[in-house]
Amino acid sequence: SGYAELTQTLRLVSLAHQYLSKPCDAKQLENTLSRCLNVQDLLNRPALRSLVGQIRQLPALPKTYAKLRDAMGKPNASNTAIAAIVASDTAIAARVLQVVNSAFFRLARQITKIDQAVAYLGFAAVSNLVLSAEVFTRYKNVRKIDGYDLEKIQIEALKTTAATRALAQGTRLGDDAIVVGLLHDIGHLILLELCPDKLQAAYREAIATNMPLHAMETKHIGASHAEVGAYLLALWGLPYSIVDAVAHHHEPDSVLHAEFDLLGALTIAESLLDDASRANSAFRRLIDQNYLTAVHAPFTLAEAQQRVTAVLATGDKPT
Repeated sequence: SGYAELTQTLRLVSLAHQYLSKPCDAKQLENTLSRCLNVQDLLNRPALRSLVGQIRQLPALPKTYAKLRDAMGKPNASNTAIAAIVASDTAIAARVLQVVNSAFFRLARQITKIDQAVAYLGFAAVSNLVLSAEVFTRYKNVRKIDGYDLEKIQIEALKTTAATRALAQGTRLGDDAIVVGLLHDIGHLILLELCPDKLQAAYREAIATNMPLHAMETKHIGASHAEVGAYLLALWGLPYSIVDAVAHHHEPDSVLHAEFDLLGALTIAESLLDDASRANSAFRRLIDQNYLTAVHAPFTLAEAQQRVTAVLATGDKPT
C-alpha cells in the first residue's frame, strides 16, 4: 500500500493475507513475503495433503462465526446486531460467557449477557471466542486416549490464551492473541477424530524416547497436529498471521522475525507454561533471553515469567 484512501484500504484488507503500509522497512517486507511462501509450501506438502484427503469431510467454517464475520464486514455493524447473532445459538452463547468469566480472562467485572460481552470486549474478541466455542462443540464426542481428552485440551487452550494475551499487552497483536491461543492445538482434535490409534502411538513413543511429540506425529501419521490445524484454519480463511503461528509454533526457529508477532508470543507463552507444568522433555521447549531478543519481544525473560506466573496463579478450571 502507498497512501491509499481509507475505503480502498478497508476493501483490500479483507482480501489480503497481510497488509503492509508505506513507508515499509525492506527487511520487514522480505520477511513477510518469505513467511507467506513458507506457509504456502507447508500447506502444499504432499504428505499433509494426502492425510487431509483421508478426512471424509473437513469441518466447514462454523456457522455462527461465519455470520459474525459477514456482519462485522458491514459498515453499519452494531453491538446489538453482533450480540443478536451470538445469542441466536444458546449453547455457544453460554460457552462464550463461561470462558469470558473464567479467571483466565481476569476481567474486572462479571459479564452476564452477550451484549455486555460485545460492548466490553469488542467485536473481534467475541467473534474469536465464538469460533473457539463452535470448534470445541464440534469435537465434543472425540475419543479419549492416553494424554488426550477434550477437557484437558480446553484447559490447556485457556491457559495458553491467557498467557499469550498477557505477553501481547501493549503490542499491536490485539485480539488475534485470543484465537491463536484457543485454537493453536486444533489439529489434535482433528487427529483424535481421524486416527486416534496412530496419535496414541506417537504420544507413547514421545514419552518413551523423550523426543518431541510433533516429530513423532510426523513419523506415525505423516504430519503434525500443528500442520493439520494450520491447514484447516487456512481453508477457513483466517488471517495469515494466525495460520503462520499455528503452523510453526513447535518449530519457531524455522522462520525469521522482523518484529514481535503472534508466533513469538505463542511460543514464549507455551514454553513458560510447559516449563512450569511439565517435566518430560518431549513436551518442554526451553527458551532464553536470546530467543526473546531474536523475536523482538518488548519485555525481558524475567518480565515474561512474571506475567505468565500471574496467569497461572489466577487461572481456574472451566466448569
